[in-house]
Formats: sequence, structure tokens, C-alpha cells
Amino acid sequence: MRNKKAISVWVIVASIFTTCTFSCKKELENSFVVKISADELLLTLSGNSKDKNFREAFKVANEMQRVSNENYITIFSRAFNEVDSNANLATIFSTVHLRNRISYNSTNEEVLSALKHELDDAIDKSINILRSRIDRYGIRHQNIQRIENSENILIELPAVKNIDRVKRLIETRAKLEFWETYKFSELYSYFEDANEVLCEMDIWEIAEELKPAEQYVPDSARAAFAKQYPLFAFLRPALTSDEAGKIYPKQSPVVGYATKKDTATVNYLLNKDQVTKKLPQDLRLYWGFKPISRDENMMPLLAIKVTSRDGSAPLDGLVITDATVKGDQNDNIEINMSMNSEGAKIWQRITANNIGRSIAITLDDYVYSYPRVMSEIKEGQISITGQFTEEEAQNLVNILRSGPLPLPVKIVEENIKKE
Repeated sequence: MRNKKAISVWVIVASIFTTCTFSCKKELENSFVVKISADELLLTLSGNSKDKNFREAFKVANEMQRVSNENYITIFSRAFNEVDSNANLATIFSTVHLRNRISYNSTNEEVLSALKHELDDAIDKSINILRSRIDRYGIRHQNIQRIENSENILIELPAVKNIDRVKRLIETRAKLEFWETYKFSELYSYFEDANEVLCEMDIWEIAEELKPAEQYVPDSARAAFAKQYPLFAFLRPALTSDEAGKIYPKQSPVVGYATKKDTATVNYLLNKDQVTKKLPQDLRLYWGFKPISRDENMMPLLAIKVTSRDGSAPLDGLVITDATVKGDQNDNIEINMSMNSEGAKIWQRITANNIGRSIAITLDDYVYSYPRVMSEIKEGQISITGQFTEEEAQNLVNILRSGPLPLPVKIVEENIKKE
């Protein structure tokens, strides 16, 4: 009798398990394969090394990765060995990031082991952050796991109504940063110098190369203007005029505006070696994340001022302890953020040093807001306003609460069934 009862119990347990497994598999109808940017991790850990062997191996590894299922560290190791089998990885990776794990005497095997450990840690953190974001969105049933020994993460979810919002939750890195800025009035002469350099190039040929599917045929007026002001043919400078009609550059960090289709051309022109030599070395240019309110086709370009030796922002999102959505009486949506004590001290110093100037708040290298500092802010409080819809703001709050992903991620495969 006992054997029969035991068998019956196990049959029931097995039946429940089978039913649960089947229903759970049936419920998780959406799947994504997300790829972690392991190549960016290597660049960061190397301190963005300019070592010839490293750069060549990095290039070869990225080409090899396209046709290989092996993990990136293994691919890079093989590429580095092919470039120079006698080269020492420790001379490249003995950086601040790895000072507790790598010394100048470390062998290549020890360096590769440390790199693999860093990548595994970044993937584990990414899985936890993605799980937190999806939980905060309200999706309770999920399966998120690493795919074997790769840089890929499998995400399985039930059918949802707004799948595009979920995809943004997954792919947004949420690298929140606070930057000091230039005023365009301080930079206008540099942009004039850039125009002089670009006068020697065929601007319309460059535009056609960047957009092969379009015929870039300028009208006669624009073509004539481009001969004298080639950059400003694509980037309309942020100019204003006084009552007397005198034109001068604005006192804001916006340097100009470009149509959405021209942003790639502007980026190309401003990143040419001949142009970058004419611009301040501490200048960084970021696009706004949304078009200007009065013209949905025009994107603003803003001037960031880099004040640190390593090029990092003076304050980042790691100091954020909470974020909430708030609406005012005019139906404007804003995001309010609170900082920890360390962040509040830095924020007080930044605001004290920039009264009358703007602080740019960027997320994943796009400017979301650039409030003008009217006085020193002692409390660790800040708001972001950026023409948000309520859904966009809530989505961003959920992402900020979960924290930034350690590396960029990209959805490389998806199988979707909408609710």
C-alpha cells in the first residue's frame, strides 16, 4: 500500500510539474537574443589604448566575430597572437580599471583570465538590471539567462501590448551624465575656421556618399551659400539678432540645428581630422534626443565642455537614489531625481561654478535637458524636462531606478507575438 501511495504522489507531482512547465513555455511567447558589446569593454579596460598591436588585433577580432560563435575574449586572444605572438598584453591592460588584477609582470594567460572575469561580471550585472527593469514594467513571468559561454542573453517574456516599449527598456543603456557646457558665443569663431577648412572639399559629394539611396541635389541658393559656408549649409547656426538687426551667436549651449536626414553629414564633417584640429580639444558635441518644439524636423546640436583629464563627466547616474514622474498645472511632464550625499556635494560644487550657464543632462550621449543654473543648489535634487509624454517619462524613471547597464546591448534576434 505504501508503494502504491508513493507512486500516486509522484504521479501527481510529475503531472503538476509537466502542466506548469507546458503552461509556462506557452505563456512566454516573446523571445529576444540580446548581445553585450564586449568590444567596448576591452576598449574601456585598456584605457582606450592606442597601442598598434592592440588596435590591429581589436580590428581583426571584430571581423572574426561576425562569422564565429566563440566568445569575444577567445577571439581577441587568437587575433592578438596572430598580430604578434611575442607581444605582452600586460603592457596594455595594466590600467586603473585592472590595477588589482593585472601587473606589468602578468602573463598573457593571466590577463585573458582577468578580462574574461570582467566580461562575466558585466553580463551577470546586465541580466540582473534587465530583470529589474522588466519587473518594474509589470511583467512578472520571465526567463532571462546567458546563452552558454557567449556574450548573448536570452530573454523570454509573455505577449505584451506595447512591445516597442519593452524593446526600449532592454536596449537603453541609461548612461546618465551631467556636463558643463560652452556658450555658442564662445565657439562661433572656431566654427568659422571649420568652414574655411571645409571650403576645400566637395560637400555635396560627401552628402551623396553618406546617403546613397537619396539624390542630394541642392537648389541654386543653397549651393551658392555652401561655397562660402559649407558646414552651415547642413548645420544652421544658432544665431539671434538685437533690436537694431545686428546678428550674433546665442548665449546658450546650442551651436546649431540640422534636419534629421542631415545629422549624419554634420557628424562626418565635424569629425574630419582637418576640422577637429580647429575646434577646442575639450569640446564634445551631442545631439538633443528630440527635435525642437517649433519644428519637428530640426535636431539641436549642443556643446559639452569636458573638464576632466580622462574625459569622464563630473557627475553620473550612479549617485541617483530615486526618480519620480511629476506633472505641473500646464500638463508639462518632468522627472525629479534625488542624489546620495556624495552626489549632492558634487552637484553643489558644479552649480556654484556655473551660475548663469547651462548644465547638460545626457542619457546615452543624447542631451535630454540643459537647464540654466540660477543659483548654487545645495540639496541633491534635480529635474529633467524634455517634452516627455507620460509614458516616456515613466519608462525613463523605471530605467533610472534599475540603474545603467555596464555595457551597451543590442537586440540581434527576436520572435514576437503581440498580446
